[in-house]
Amino acid sequence: MSASQQNSRIVFFALCALGAAMMSCAEPRTDGASIALQVSPGVTLSTANYWVIAPDGKVTAGTVAVGTSAMVRVILSGFPTATGYQLIVSGLASDQLTGCSGSTTFNSPPPSSGVGVTLTCAAPPAPGQALVTATLNFCPVIDGVAASPSSIAVGNSMALQVTAHDPDSGPLALSYAWAANGVSFTSSPAASATFTCTQPGTFQISVAASDGEATCVVSQTFTVTCTES
Repeated sequence: MSASQQNSRIVFFALCALGAAMMSCAEPRTDGASIALQVSPGVTLSTANYWVIAPDGKVTAGTVAVGTSAMVRVILSGFPTATGYQLIVSGLASDQLTGCSGSTTFNSPPPSSGVGVTLTCAAPPAPGQALVTATLNFCPVIDGVAASPSSIAVGNSMALQVTAHDPDSGPLALSYAWAANGVSFTSSPAASATFTCTQPGTFQISVAASDGEATCVVSQTFTVTCTES
């Protein structure tokens, strides 16, 4: 074998070794499979919405990627230093029926690793919750409610927030009705409201979610406190 042929063989084997090393060091491929939370066989959740309610009632919203774990970490920054922030995370799974949600409180500045929220996924409404007329209508599902702060002095106001989803997105967009001890305190049908304390005591705040069908309304109640100023 000539010297030139021998050199060519050495170069060839060196390139082969380099190629094998590069292949072995490459990141594993997912072959198009996405990373998402497996809610049930064939049903996944890859992204969710989140809301941050500040102690002064300001609401900040965004989206977060959901991995294979029910524990979702939301990276948050830029919030004023304070205690008593609330984080709500809610998402609709790939079947457009199953809702996943969770909430937690945290202080700012939050950890650099993110604020962790564990999601709980609810199966589609039971048959008894569906109104059957000419078409099938699934009732709304309330994922979570929050008051920030939940206790204030008379004369001050607190921010209220509800997250909900409608499995079949109809017949109309979701609207909301807010009440304190059974008495409505706002005419706005929005998912957020403001409650002002006019006297000391404990108040039962209720919020009802409707998809436009009169017999398909769901509600949730929680307690807030008004203290002496």
